[in-house]
Amino acid sequence: MKTWKVGLIISCLALLTACSNVSFRTHMSPDIAENVGRSLAASDVKEFTVEEISRRDKEMLGEIRASYCQKDFNKPAPSRSLLATDMRYKTAKLGGNGYAVMECFDSPFANCHGYMECRALAYVVKDGSL
Repeated sequence: MKTWKVGLIISCLALLTACSNVSFRTHMSPDIAENVGRSLAASDVKEFTVEEISRRDKEMLGEIRASYCQKDFNKPAPSRSLLATDMRYKTAKLGGNGYAVMECFDSPFANCHGYMECRALAYVVKDGSL
């Protein structure tokens, strides 16, 4: 083996060893990091209607709930789409890949300018037709 190849191998090994303890820090707040984690976990979960889920080969995992309280007028008003990410995350946390919303309702709630809650059933859909 030529000496330049040996030198290259030794240099690469030294570089890899020197960088083995490198860590990266960001100024990302814990809330943002949690939201990103939730979104990634929920990305493979699909929402079905009650009619659609009834035609699928599935296993029910349990009931999930999501709610949102609009505490300030400069925050988004509650909506079903706002709660969808939370329902997808909770479904994924149970090991599911689909959910069907049973009901969503607006309701007055203490200290909230607007409040919405949704109830759904989480499923593992087995038929591969997601």
